[in-house]
Amino acid sequence: MPTIKLNHTDSKYIEEIPLVIFILTTFFENHPAHFSREGLFRVNGDRQKIEELSIYLSMGDFSIMKKFEDCPNEVANFLKELLRELSEPICPFSKYSSFRDI
Repeated sequence: MPTIKLNHTDSKYIEEIPLVIFILTTFFENHPAHFSREGLFRVNGDRQKIEELSIYLSMGDFSIMKKFEDCPNEVANFLKELLRELSEPICPFSKYSSFRDI
């Protein structure tokens, strides 16, 4: 899975994340009104659209995101699927106690 390197402005820390996760999260950053949608991450999206999104993004065709501007549930569902499949959770086990103590 291709990755992207993100430089944090407040430190020298460089983070590498999967490109497709960056694209999907940027979608919500660019469309903040979608966060007010009832059940955004709970309501199931159209399975056929989610599979279409998966196919296009796996081929590196990010222009498909334009077609999904009014389909936030499908984008959210696909993002959830990808996050579940990560080999290590977003909050790595090695950092869990640090996050818990915040």
